[in-house]
Amino acid sequence: QQGIELAIKEINEAGGVLGRQLELVVEDDEANPEKTKNAFTKLVTNDGVVAIIGALTSKSTLAITADAQARKIPLITHASTNDTVTDAGDYIFRSCYNDSFQGTVVAQYAFETMGKKNAAILFDNTNDYSKGLTQNFKKKFEEMGGTIIAEESYATGDVDFNAQLTSIKSKNPDVLFIPDYYSTVALITKQARAQGLTMPMTGADGWEDIISNAGDEVVGSFYSTHYSSGAEDPDVQKFEENFKAAYNVGPNVLAALAYDATYILADSIERAGTTESEALKNAIAATDIKVVTGQI
Repeated sequence: QQGIELAIKEINEAGGVLGRQLELVVEDDEANPEKTKNAFTKLVTNDGVVAIIGALTSKSTLAITADAQARKIPLITHASTNDTVTDAGDYIFRSCYNDSFQGTVVAQYAFETMGKKNAAILFDNTNDYSKGLTQNFKKKFEEMGGTIIAEESYATGDVDFNAQLTSIKSKNPDVLFIPDYYSTVALITKQARAQGLTMPMTGADGWEDIISNAGDEVVGSFYSTHYSSGAEDPDVQKFEENFKAAYNVGPNVLAALAYDATYILADSIERAGTTESEALKNAIAATDIKVVTGQI
């Protein structure tokens, strides 16, 4: 929300869009799909919004994509990476990449840059995010000539991974892919090092904030994410400077993605010359803009 607010403040101070000021209407869906539906209905029916930025989680966004498509409300999610999010139709967009892309990129990085040829995967087989990343990592790694020599799973909420790690250790992989969120990854990495596994580990954007939740056990490991704080890119530096000035704290990846989604929307309205839904949708689809997280 702070990322969106900052972008709107900057845009409005620069004259707004089509000579008018942007107005933000906020609803909290509490990451609950049913509450997301209610929030969507209110925003569209009562508030008359011309577009929606959100939701955050894929499961919440998936709860409203069909409705947004049917009502012709352009929607840009900043953080829903599940591949199926945009399947509802041509009114649904995202400022983040999807799981297929990052699973593929991590596999390519492990094989080409890290020079790893024998990988193990430890994933949550009850979570679509973890399963999707596993499938795409595995496909790309094997396509490049690598071998998946161990593939172990667990369920959401598990806290003891020693049996799976024992099995993985016996296969002696040179890299371990853990496609899950940082809280679970922190547990797995501690148990892996306690068992004597020394190989580097890799992950995806669920690892964001891992350095606040893990110690030396993750040093030398790598994960994919949408935005890198402290990058030399002038756009990143300006964004971080403005964000810190506004909120007395540095931005995280979600703030950056939401900030970018807001600029994409404003740029699209400007190019469309209107907020009429079809023209706006077509303008969003034709986006070619440099933002904080890269070239969209």
